[in-house]
Amino acid sequence: MQLFSYKFIYHSNTFFMLKNKNLQYILFTAFWLPFGIIILLYGGLLNADSKPVLLNEDKTIPPFLLETSHRAKSMLKNLSLEQKIGQMLIINAIQNGKQLSIDELTNLVSKNHVGGIIFHHDSVFRQTELLNTCQLIAEVPIFIAVDSFWNFNSQLQKFPNAQALGAITNEATIYELGKFIGKEHRAAGINMVFNPSLNVISTISNQQIKKNSFGELANNVAIKGFSLMAGLQSEKVIAVAGHFPGHGNTKADSKNTLPIMASDYNYLDSIDLYPFKHAINNGLSAVLTGHLSFPLITNHENSVSSLLPELVHNILLDSLNFRGLVIADNLDSKALLTHGNREELAIKALLAGNDMVVSPANVAQTINRIKIAVEKGEILETEINTRVLKILEAKDWLGILKNKAISSEKLSTANSEEEAELLNRRLIENSLTLVKNEHNLLPILRPDTLNSAAIAIGTNEITEFQNFLNTYTKTELFSLRFDDSKTIFNAMNSIVSKYNLLHISIHITNDASANFGISTNAVRFINMLASKTKVTLTIFGNPEALNLFEINKIQVVLLAYTNTPVSNELAAQLVFGGIPARGRLPITLGKHFPAGFGIDTETTRLKFTVPLELDLNSEILSRIDTIINEAIKNKVMPGAQIVFAKDGKIFYRKSFGHFTYDTLQQVSNSDIYDLASLTKILATTPTIMRMYEQGQIDLDAKLSNYITVLDTTDKNEITIRQVLAHHTAMAAFIPFYIKTLKNKKPNPHYYQSDSSELFSIKVAENLYLHKAYSDTLFTRVYNSKSDGKKIFRYSDIGFYILQKIIEETNKKPIDLLVQSNFYGPLGLSSIRYNPLYSFEKERIVPTENDKTFRNQLIQGYVHDFGAAMLGGVAGHAGLFGNATDVAAYMQLLLQHGEYGGLRYFNKETVELFTSCAYCNDKNRRGLGFDRPAKDNNSYRVPSADVSQLSYGHTGFTGTMVWNDPAEKLVFVFLSNRICPDIGNDKIIKLGIRAKVQQVVYDALKNPISKEKRSNNPS
Repeated sequence: MQLFSYKFIYHSNTFFMLKNKNLQYILFTAFWLPFGIIILLYGGLLNADSKPVLLNEDKTIPPFLLETSHRAKSMLKNLSLEQKIGQMLIINAIQNGKQLSIDELTNLVSKNHVGGIIFHHDSVFRQTELLNTCQLIAEVPIFIAVDSFWNFNSQLQKFPNAQALGAITNEATIYELGKFIGKEHRAAGINMVFNPSLNVISTISNQQIKKNSFGELANNVAIKGFSLMAGLQSEKVIAVAGHFPGHGNTKADSKNTLPIMASDYNYLDSIDLYPFKHAINNGLSAVLTGHLSFPLITNHENSVSSLLPELVHNILLDSLNFRGLVIADNLDSKALLTHGNREELAIKALLAGNDMVVSPANVAQTINRIKIAVEKGEILETEINTRVLKILEAKDWLGILKNKAISSEKLSTANSEEEAELLNRRLIENSLTLVKNEHNLLPILRPDTLNSAAIAIGTNEITEFQNFLNTYTKTELFSLRFDDSKTIFNAMNSIVSKYNLLHISIHITNDASANFGISTNAVRFINMLASKTKVTLTIFGNPEALNLFEINKIQVVLLAYTNTPVSNELAAQLVFGGIPARGRLPITLGKHFPAGFGIDTETTRLKFTVPLELDLNSEILSRIDTIINEAIKNKVMPGAQIVFAKDGKIFYRKSFGHFTYDTLQQVSNSDIYDLASLTKILATTPTIMRMYEQGQIDLDAKLSNYITVLDTTDKNEITIRQVLAHHTAMAAFIPFYIKTLKNKKPNPHYYQSDSSELFSIKVAENLYLHKAYSDTLFTRVYNSKSDGKKIFRYSDIGFYILQKIIEETNKKPIDLLVQSNFYGPLGLSSIRYNPLYSFEKERIVPTENDKTFRNQLIQGYVHDFGAAMLGGVAGHAGLFGNATDVAAYMQLLLQHGEYGGLRYFNKETVELFTSCAYCNDKNRRGLGFDRPAKDNNSYRVPSADVSQLSYGHTGFTGTMVWNDPAEKLVFVFLSNRICPDIGNDKIIKLGIRAKVQQVVYDALKNPISKEKRSNNPS
């Protein structure tokens, strides 16, 4: 079929012009058949709910051509020649650096009947009223397009660039991005998106092209481009792929000059065209032809691909059988400065095979010039009709021929900020690329064997990367600017010499500057450190910065592509195993790291995420904030830390209020609380579990087997199992301190204000107890009375005894045992006895203003009086920690004894200790652990909806932990409800902890997906 009257210049050696048709067919089939199989397999591997959907059976047909559009045909009959020509023009809303006014735009639409308007991405979402005005005034509805080749931003979120997306192996997330953008743009009235970029870069590509390409592997670019395209088109948005026939193999950018492409025929066909073939064979709607020069193909360095029939018509339309819209790139490009005025350029573009052109000069003059060309027979009106019908069919598929109006309300409800945040996190998480990992250093296995520091270079602030490293385990934090002097770098070198692991991060803010802004001092500093200690290097920004360093000296290299708070946070999670490494290099880096390379790691620790990832409704979860803020207002407690984790993911982590009611110091997530009786399941019970597994202890052995003096007491028949389950009828506690007071003050016979050899037990600030008193205390424990009945009675007394058994059996204090066996290897640095030995007082939340014993505000010392009289270390109380670290240990139990890549308990042991020990005797407790009563509604904790598999504990200071294996849920609640008054029991009477816990069960019963189904029953 003759499209236009023009003369072709044929080149007999092109793949697509082979005269032997059989050879063409053989080559075509051999090339595409394996790839088709791959695509089918690929489609089946994607998430069933969010995979790229091929929109028609004949995959090569654009979706808007699947059905005959009678509306389009009818409208075409009523258009004048001028109106039809106007439909072939897309005007640029930005001209000479300024956006056209509403009057100028509406005038062009109403008088010249243009086919579309293209906006720059940053401004379009603020102009719904303008878009609506333009659409409503148009006699023929218009394409409202946005140029987003250079970013994937939405009104809600700045998404990673194409280079980062090229590192992703889970293409379903790219599809989700396309769908998200499509949905948002559609709601804003934007029906055409200039994306995806299908440019395959080469080693000579400039940085701008590299950043905005999916990479240098043609197959990778093809799959990413297809996924993005499919997502956009699933939301009824025209995807315009560019820049045909490929803008990757050049140093220049067509915005600034005419790029001279280095591609010959073989390269063009096997590399540049590959992604276009894939997209076209899967229903691509539109192609943007680029202003590029291919001298090795055309034999002319000054010829422009978008204006050449050999490239547009012969390759795109004939050889690739593309049937969608063909759009010529901006005619005001500097690449076209020497190729005639824009009216003539528009003629050339149409003659080459383009259906539409972007940014003609004077629209009226351009329409007139094309009209003259038709009248002269240069262009056939029948072919104008063919092209315009295709344009109208696309518009009918969009629905705008039927309904042009744009609703601003749709934009506000199209996507939520939470959806945008989660998608951004998923994209970044999947893009993180680990390219070196000597000795499998990542994820970090034993933090206690490492003395770690983190140095951020390129900033004068502590970064989120550093903060999250410090969240997982204690890490010293430093920062340096790129422009810091050699003296400062040398000084830092001396400061960090004591550490055996350095996490160095490069934070690039300016890709355009020489060496990405990274100074010679910075490079020398990193190379020097790497030559003498273990270094992990994480680059936030352009991955090519890696080429500046002596990689052979560095143990770990992680590439993050973007320097944002989220990428910083997620990279730190990867270091410690909160998330796995899955990315693959989109480009080649030096000699050792080819495109497509990447090292996988596995998840070993808790992940930090947002509620939506777990299908949880943040509006429901916000009730927690309301409950706690109201409780603080009513002086239930001055402040609190709360952590919830589900499926190994922390989705709620907040701190509330202040250290005290004077509101001088806010509570932060890293602050440390007195855990009170949580010590029973965080210190004593796990140590007994370990001893049980190692055969050091028999749960059914009598206490007197281990402490012989108990033979002559009423505890001689009590077993360890019974003590753990509080199935002993021992006294709840003993107020030991009373007998050490004189006139309601510490008796000088027992206490002194300064430490000495005799008075060595530190009870509180300036208060030291005689060292012999610990023996007196344990004698009173052994001789305390119990009524001999084997019934449930909660008691601290048995845990004093268990502490003694533990310490005498292991010949080591319990605080050192739990540190070496659990919290050191786990890296949970905040959990420890006597925190003042390790942390500043300002990080430790105070408890009671003790007016009966120590006569001071207790801060940094254990609140429990008996534990205090043992120097802060006891089996029933004494541990301190923050909610995040406590949650990690509780997750270990939920994972049947495994965490951080190491096993601490056997699964059977965890099940034994967390199961009901004496249910037949009306005792709900496990071994060490509390459990829900069968009639749980009668108790204030836990919440009514916990399963019968659940277990946990509470603490006197206002703490609680609870695991629910049925929901894979961890709950940690820390507060200082007894500050300043020990008699404050509002947290118990009001059931605050159970109410907070119940909110999450409410959220689990009402997931976001259920809400969406009810709102969209179709």
